[in-house]
Amino acid sequence: MNKSSILFFLVCLSLFYASCEDPSSIGSGLLDDDKLSVEVENQFDIEGVTLPGKPVITLIQNFSNYTSYPIGSYSDETFGKVESELFTRFVFNNSVLLPSNMHKATFDSIVLVMSYDTSSMYGDANEVHNLTIKEVFDVPILKDSVFSNTPINTSGAIVIGRKALLPRPKDSLTIVDYFVDTVSTRIRAQIRVPIDKNWFKQKFEGIKSIETNLALQSLFKGVSISSDSKNSLLGLNFGAVADNSNNINGINVYYRDSADVKRNYKFLFSASKYTNFKSEPSPFLATNLNSPQKGEDLLFVQGLDGVNTQLTFKDIAKLKGKIISHASLELTVADIPRLDNSKYPYIPQLSIVYESDNTTFLIRDISDLLNQQIQLDFGFGGNPIEKAGTKGVYKMNVTKLVKSMALGTVPNKIRLLASSTNQRPHRTPFYGVKHPTNPVKLVVSYTTQE
Repeated sequence: MNKSSILFFLVCLSLFYASCEDPSSIGSGLLDDDKLSVEVENQFDIEGVTLPGKPVITLIQNFSNYTSYPIGSYSDETFGKVESELFTRFVFNNSVLLPSNMHKATFDSIVLVMSYDTSSMYGDANEVHNLTIKEVFDVPILKDSVFSNTPINTSGAIVIGRKALLPRPKDSLTIVDYFVDTVSTRIRAQIRVPIDKNWFKQKFEGIKSIETNLALQSLFKGVSISSDSKNSLLGLNFGAVADNSNNINGINVYYRDSADVKRNYKFLFSASKYTNFKSEPSPFLATNLNSPQKGEDLLFVQGLDGVNTQLTFKDIAKLKGKIISHASLELTVADIPRLDNSKYPYIPQLSIVYESDNTTFLIRDISDLLNQQIQLDFGFGGNPIEKAGTKGVYKMNVTKLVKSMALGTVPNKIRLLASSTNQRPHRTPFYGVKHPTNPVKLVVSYTTQE
């Protein structure tokens, strides 16, 4: 580089640093006589009420792809009792041909296989679940939307399988290979319930004449799957992936044909499955329902068809005309000693909805993230986080909600739910809207023009 080039570079560099060190040269003249003032508002008149639970959708025909189906029951003094069982149908495995000689087969074993779902397991992990599989004859009419209070009529049903199970969703199993009985095979964690061979033989003696799923479901209407647990729910995964012909779920039929050749066929679970669950509030929780006065001290949110919290922002209109830059809603977990949150963890993800014209909507702070496939804990929050001196807090970004409420385009009344409430049994108690140390907080930052 020659001397003239070096001199030119040094001059340019000195001009650059001079301009950077002069703060008055950047942005001057952007605001003439106007000034923006940043304000924070955190004093709002909020009413909180714990609302009774109501049935939720557990099946949308040809649309829903739920994965979690908890069965069993649990009970505690604070929230009360929850119990749940499952109904499902079966279909043919279209990836293979139905053996034409199955009706002449010798059945060695029939096994109903199910996948674990740890996200909906809840309660005492060391409780034994006595599983019962029943053939159901009286099947309800499954409409487009099936709700959680749709009964499973097991009156007159036949028990076709039982299994005492200590859940071990992380432990693999060792089974004897059916085709090479001198070889043991290690398989991933799953639930295997033996099905009565005599029942199967009698039920499917006319299998050769059955060619469609409709005919199959006319012969074999479906089953109920239940557990007699008292302190835990067993999470079952019946999602599309788990139900796939190449995956675990289904009824495996191990048999020998007329030539004594060992064979295997698997019936698959139908997409027409739903859980029938019911939550009964404890006497303590019942006294807190529908009471704004009680909501000043405590509020409650519970998954499945359990209770939820309604918040009304009575003076949100005072933000009208403000340039809102950020709004956050914070709820603190209530410290109730008799609640065992190690066995019964708090809700992993809260959700917020509002109602308009008898229709329930997710707030945009959530729906916009979901549409962009962004995780809620990044842009919204709503998951429990640690805070010194508390059992934890849930902090949520509700900026779009507050803007809409201030404009009057969204009602000033919202409900707090467990996210995926029709699949998640978790529950959390919160301090109320006027708790002396940890009340429900809405904090809004905005700017005003002077």
